[in-house]
Amino acid sequence: ALADAAPPRWDGACVFCGDLNYRLSTSLHPAEVECAVADLLVAAATEDDEDDELSSSSSSSSLAAALFEEELLTYDQLGRERAAGRVPDGFAEARVRFGPTYKFYKRSDRFDTSKPGRAPAWTDRVLYTPGNPGFAVRSYDAVSGVAAASSSKNKKKQKTARSGRLLTGGTHSDHRPVVAVFEIDTRQWRPPSSNPIATARRRRRLARSLADEPTASADPPVRVVRLD
Repeated sequence: ALADAAPPRWDGACVFCGDLNYRLSTSLHPAEVECAVADLLVAAATEDDEDDELSSSSSSSSLAAALFEEELLTYDQLGRERAAGRVPDGFAEARVRFGPTYKFYKRSDRFDTSKPGRAPAWTDRVLYTPGNPGFAVRSYDAVSGVAAASSSKNKKKQKTARSGRLLTGGTHSDHRPVVAVFEIDTRQWRPPSSNPIATARRRRRLARSLADEPTASADPPVRVVRLD
């Protein structure tokens, strides 16, 4: 289980990602969450337009992240488990700047409101180990997402902060894929010189190979034939 995993204690980097299935601990209906997400994204875009110093898509994404953290991510089970120390120490997550990634109607940007009507959540996550100066997360976004505002102006506001491109598509599933972009700087990279997990695996492989190696038999006797 994720909560039972030992914290990483080596140099290098580790990325843990997937459908971690953490939900929102709230009784909000999917329609209420959908409206809240739409309002928060529009509020971030509007505030960005009104502030002369915040004119980039990066600042708009930061505002959206702050609003999500204040309004919805307070109910996030993964955040609560991390705060309580019940998930592996040493893992971090970039700020969530996108709406919930589950559960959608397939081929749609609408949340699934059918029974049991559970609140949409950020079930799909990317965690990583920080601390290596040669390894850094550059962007963290979801493919497509809630159509919070259908106008091209607001769609422009949902561009990925670093890459400058809008992630679209991915509506064939009831999940929205999440994309994290990492940068490796080989000039600063610290190789995993003391990875105990890798060392233990190498030892086990060596022990198995030695155990499976056939024992060398003695040399066959040599028969000397005398020729007269």
